Amino acid sequence: MPLAVALSGEADMTATLQTQAGPAERRADPQTSRVEPASASPDVTVRETDDRGKGVFALRAFAPGERVARGRAIAPSPTRTRHSLQMDWSRHVLFDEPGRLINHSCDPNTGVRDNDVGGYDFIALRPIAEGEEISFDYATTEYESIAVEQCLCGAKTCRGRSGGYSFLPSDHPAKVAGLIAGYILRGDAR
Repeated sequence: MPLAVALSGEADMTATLQTQAGPAERRADPQTSRVEPASASPDVTVRETDDRGKGVFALRAFAPGERVARGRAIAPSPTRTRHSLQMDWSRHVLFDEPGRLINHSCDPNTGVRDNDVGGYDFIALRPIAEGEEISFDYATTEYESIAVEQCLCGAKTCRGRSGGYSFLPSDHPAKVAGLIAGYILRGDAR
């Protein structure tokens, strides 16, 4: 069954997120024997990176505009944390895999778009090669980001930390493509 989302009172940030995935809606990763939700993309895999813990990697090539992975909200986060994603001005959630394991880059290969399961779809900003690590700029979902205090992305355009949306340059590829969190794009009042 799909994710059911019931939100009550943004101000007090009470939220109930339920998932009801039966055995037929889950698949096992043959390398780790870990069962992943059906929302996980079959075209990516999770594995260790050289320097940042776990990461998400492409199992095939992707063209610009293709959905690479799907992030699904699985639980509310009462406060902003290094592992939560901001979905609205006063709402942070935790994602399932692979969404929660996509690492930050100041020069990302994906941007984000709100999806119908309470999370973000990760959309290719440029061609992505098979085996390439999937990344997104955390500042595209966080108005003020605390997740990356010292950036390790190694990009020529590295800002040194993720900062937040206000730190993104006007020519940032996700800004240009409009692949930014919906609440930021709408400019909803805080």
